[in-house]
Amino acid sequence: MDVEALAATAIYLFSTYNYFLNVYKKKVIKRKWRRRRWWMLTIHRNRTKQTMDNQLAEMLAEPSGEFDNFVRMSNSDFEF
Repeated sequence: MDVEALAATAIYLFSTYNYFLNVYKKKVIKRKWRRRRWWMLTIHRNRTKQTMDNQLAEMLAEPSGEFDNFVRMSNSDFEF
């Protein structure tokens, strides 16, 4: 074998070794995903076939300001 073929073989073996080493590391490091838990407001949690009046009353009682976000207006403008 001449020097060029030997160098090409060495480079090929080295790159193949690095490829499989990186693939193995990714398999080891990869963690399982946890099921995500999301917080929900009470109006979304207790949603059934309620009327819109009941939902608006619950939104008004909600301390997070969900009513203002839902109707995009203040309480006094909504009562008008």
